[in-house]
Order: sequence, then structure tokens, then C-alpha cells
Amino acid sequence: MTVFVDLTRFAATASRVQMRDMVARLEDAGATGVTVSDHLFHTRDGVPRRDGVDPGPDPLTTLAAVAVLSDRLELQTGVVNAAWIHPALLLRQFTQLAVLAGGVRVTAGLGAGWSTEEFAALGL
Repeated sequence: MTVFVDLTRFAATASRVQMRDMVARLEDAGATGVTVSDHLFHTRDGVPRRDGVDPGPDPLTTLAAVAVLSDRLELQTGVVNAAWIHPALLLRQFTQLAVLAGGVRVTAGLGAGWSTEEFAALGL
């Protein structure tokens, strides 16, 4: 059975120690991998909410932390909003993540985004 755990909410406020402990628990439980979504704000009822609390974590930074804490867990982005990042920078980030992960554990989800609130917050 394939089991991926979404770390988006957890990672937004997790300390280094909490992240280390979570990765160890996921490995012990037999999880296949982890996923992290790319939102500036957490969602409620499927709609990003800019309420000033718990901004969404950076998915690639979060997955890089997991990559160095685990040799087994697969790493995937929910959907990275490719419209927010220059393609060359995005390629560099995913390449470095793949290097940290040993090259074969990374799945990139890319999209164009849909939240007008998040685009407005970035001035786009």
C-alpha cells in the first residue's frame, strides 16, 4: 500500500526537533513518502485565507529537510505555483532537492495557481 502524508500544516510551525521526530515516526509507521503544498496562506474549505497566522511553508525547503532526515521517504510537492518563481530558479531548487534526496525520490507537481488573493499578495 502507498501512503503519503501531507506535511503542509505541520511544517508551517514545526521546529527542527519536531520535524526530525515526525520523519522518524513516519518511517517507523511505514509511510511511503511526504507531500507539501505551495500556498502563501493556509486553506480553509479549499480557499486560501490570509488571516495572519501560520503562513504556508515553502515546499522545497521543507522537503529538503526531510531529504536529509530520511534515506527512504519519497518526496513530492503538492503543486508548486510555477508562476511565482522564474523557471531557472525552480529548476535549480528541484535539482538541489534531488541531489539531497539521492536522485530518485523526488516527484515535482507544478501548476499555474488559481488564488487571486495569493497573486495579489505578491503583486502579480
